[in-house]
Amino acid sequence: MTSAQYELGDLTVTTYREADAHTRSAFQALVLRLTPEDGENGPDTWQWVLDNNASFPSELYDTFIFSHRITGEVLATGTFTPDDRGALRDNKIEALGVLGFVNVLRRDLRGRGLGRVVWQFLDTHVQNIVNELGGEHQVYLFTANPSLYARLGFEELELKIAYLDAEETICRKTYVSAE
Repeated sequence: MTSAQYELGDLTVTTYREADAHTRSAFQALVLRLTPEDGENGPDTWQWVLDNNASFPSELYDTFIFSHRITGEVLATGTFTPDDRGALRDNKIEALGVLGFVNVLRRDLRGRGLGRVVWQFLDTHVQNIVNELGGEHQVYLFTANPSLYARLGFEELELKIAYLDAEETICRKTYVSAE
């Protein structure tokens, strides 16, 4: 795909649990290729995907795979998980969950709006959960670049966690039920 702008209509979104064998295989190959330059470590990240998807406590949590609507090519991913690397547990933080492993897997498509579409999808997914649950809920993410997520409604906390020989900042967003 060569388009510089993406819309959700350009994509098919499936969950890791529901993906067919071809999509899972393509997803695995892309994840295993990731390097610290991509903000991930391929083999460790793949193990994280397997572990998280084996242990999600409910249908609220999943890894989402974004593919091109026509070609089926896997392009991006994002996960909503109850915790990420035990950081909430270790810091005694109660929350609805963590947005993590948000990554445009095809490197040549980075910076072209696809990541924004993934974030819009995940934000809507979490908002729908909060609307069903009612009330107010905290959601976190961990990043080396917290200023990027401020415009998405996340506030930077002073808490840091180690990842890939660096530190990531814990950021929080409060979702409020639309009810």
